[in-house]
Amino acid sequence: MNEPLVPFGARFGSAILAREAMTGMPVYRVKREAIVDALRFLRDDRECRYNMLTELTVVDCAGLHDRDRFDVVYLLHSLSRRDRLAIKCAVPEEDCRIDSVSGIFKNANWAEREAFDQYGVVFVGHPNLKRILNHKEFVGHPLRKDYDPARRWILTEEKI
Repeated sequence: MNEPLVPFGARFGSAILAREAMTGMPVYRVKREAIVDALRFLRDDRECRYNMLTELTVVDCAGLHDRDRFDVVYLLHSLSRRDRLAIKCAVPEEDCRIDSVSGIFKNANWAEREAFDQYGVVFVGHPNLKRILNHKEFVGHPLRKDYDPARRWILTEEKI
């Protein structure tokens, strides 16, 4: 275990579901109920200092394994220590919600809106959760594996 992550493991042991690796970077699977506290701790703890959210995305895991359908993935970077870390939270299709972290990392605001628009994951507590890439008449979420790309959603509203 990387030395700076010892405090994270000690503080969130019961909320950490698994430890994995992704291209040499540590990955922690965290209970979705703990995501806000976990990311705030990773940002603020003197030893961890993961002060930059470099990416927030969703992976549609349909057909990949028997876990929940979606993984919300947070890629963090410690600028001072030149270290990276990924946090994953499973989100079930039948309750496709997770707490917003836009109050911790400002750039999560835009990324959560994009993930909502493209995958349908609802970020609870987001200050302005609405479509950002697709028009208001678009139905569905185009990056889900079960979305039919042949379906065309034409915007019928005319600008005056």
